[in-house]
Amino acid sequence: MSKASSAIQFRWVSFQTHRDVILSLRRAILVDEQGFDPSIVHAEGDETALHLCGFAGDELVAAVAVFIHHGMDEELRRWQLPEVSGLVTHYGRYVVHPDHRGAKLAELMGRFLARHVFETLQPVLDFIILQGPHRELQGMYRRLFWFRFHARVGEGDDETIVMVRPPPDYPRAYLFARQREQALSRQLGIYSPSLIRFLDDEGRVELIPKDGHVQLNYYTSPLSLTDELPRLSAQNRLLFAEQRARLAKVALPPAPARLLDIGTGSGVYLTLLRTHERLAGYEVHGLDLSTKLLQYARMTAPEIPWHVASAYQTGLPDASFDVIHASFVFIHLVNVDLALREICRLLKPGGLLYVVDINDATFRGPPEIQEMVKVHAAIYEGDRTILEHLPRRAADFDLQLEHHFSTRLRNTAASETPEFLEDEVRLGRVTAWGMYSFLGQREELEEEFDIAQDLYFSSGCEISVEIQTQVYRKPPAALASADAGAPKPSQAEETAIRHAG
Repeated sequence: MSKASSAIQFRWVSFQTHRDVILSLRRAILVDEQGFDPSIVHAEGDETALHLCGFAGDELVAAVAVFIHHGMDEELRRWQLPEVSGLVTHYGRYVVHPDHRGAKLAELMGRFLARHVFETLQPVLDFIILQGPHRELQGMYRRLFWFRFHARVGEGDDETIVMVRPPPDYPRAYLFARQREQALSRQLGIYSPSLIRFLDDEGRVELIPKDGHVQLNYYTSPLSLTDELPRLSAQNRLLFAEQRARLAKVALPPAPARLLDIGTGSGVYLTLLRTHERLAGYEVHGLDLSTKLLQYARMTAPEIPWHVASAYQTGLPDASFDVIHASFVFIHLVNVDLALREICRLLKPGGLLYVVDINDATFRGPPEIQEMVKVHAAIYEGDRTILEHLPRRAADFDLQLEHHFSTRLRNTAASETPEFLEDEVRLGRVTAWGMYSFLGQREELEEEFDIAQDLYFSSGCEISVEIQTQVYRKPPAALASADAGAPKPSQAEETAIRHAG
C-alpha cells in the first residue's frame, strides 16, 4: 500500500455542501495546471450530478462527477449521441491532486463509478468527452474502462472526442470493473462508499429504477429447475444439519417472533429451519422471485405464507420481522447494497440478519478446478466471494457483525454419508462435486467444466471450500440515533470481528 493512498477515504458528497472545495481543486488542476478555460470549472449539471470525492484527512485530493441526463436533451445532441430513451450518464471532471498521482486513484475512481452506476442507476448509455490534452487518453479509456470512440465534434484546438460505452458491452465492462476494483481496493486499502445509502440519505432514491432491479435473477435464468431441484433439496438438508449448532450459539429474539427467509427457493430449507428448537413459537415466511420454485413450496407447505417478490423490493411492511434469513442468496445478488437497504427497512430495531453462503475465496483444489471457479467468477454477475466484503458493506447500513462462523467442506468422507466434525464436514466425492456441478449448465464454461470434471472423477484429488455464517444486528431504536454518524471500524478491526466466533 502506498503512503499516498493509505490515508485516503472516498465519499459521495452533495455539491451544495462541498461546492467550494470541488471547484477549487478543479481550478487548480484544469485551469492553473492544464491550461483549460476557466469556464470548465463549474459544469452546468453540477447541482444534480453525483460527486465521488477522495479525502486525505479533511483535504479534498480527488474528485469526479457523474452527470445525469433523463433521456435526450440539447447537450446529448450536441455530442452527436444516438437517440435513446432512458437514463444517460456522463462521467466528467476527473481531477487528482499532484501529490496523489501514480497511486492508481484515477483508475480506482473509474472502477467505483462503473460498478455503482451499473448496479444502481442502470443507464441505457454512458459517455465521456475528451478535450485539449485529454484527447490523448483515448487508449487508456478504451483499455481500462471499455469506452469506444463515437464522434469528433469541432475542429483544431476546439476538437472534442466523444466516447461511449455501448449497452452490449455493459455486462462485460461491469464484471471487469468489479474484479479490478476489488483487486485495487485490497492493494490500496481504499473502499467504495455505498451509493444506495447516499441516495437514500440525500432523498434522491428516484434515481434508482423501480422495476429494473426486480427482474435481475441471474441464478435461475440459465438453469434447468427440473435438474436443479433434487440437487438443491439435498444441499438444503445438508446445510440444515450443519447449521443446527450454529443457530444454537446465536442470541435469537425470543418468541413470539417473525422470520422472513429471503431467496427461499423451493422452501425445503425453511420447512426444516422452522423445526429447530430455537425457532419454536416463530411465525415464518418465505420470499422468492421464482414463481416456479414457490409453486413447489406451496404444494409442500401450504400453511407457510409464501411471497413472490425480489430481495430488492419485497413490498412488505416496515419493521415487520425480527429475523431475516438469507442462505445462498447474497452470492447471487447484483446490487447487494439495495438488498441491505430493503432488509434494514424490514427489520425491527434490534433484529437480526442471518446470512449463510459459500465463499469461493476459500476454495482449494487442483489448478484445473481452480481455473473453472476463476472463469465462472469472471462471467457471473453475482459474487461468490461477497462474504469477504459484506461486513464493511453492511456497516454502511448500520448492521453490525456479531458472529462469524466457518465450516470447511471436504470431499474426503469414506462414503456418500456426510461426516460432521467441529467446523468441518466431510462429504462423499459425488456430493462434494454437486456444489459445483451447476456450473456445467453455463455454455461459456463448457470447456473448463469438462476439463475439471474429467480430472475430478479420474483422480483422487481433494477439493474443499468454506460455508460461512455471518450474523448482523440492527441497532435498537435508542442506539440508532445516538450512533448515527459514528466512525466505521477500520479494516483491521473488521477483520478481527469477522474472525471472532
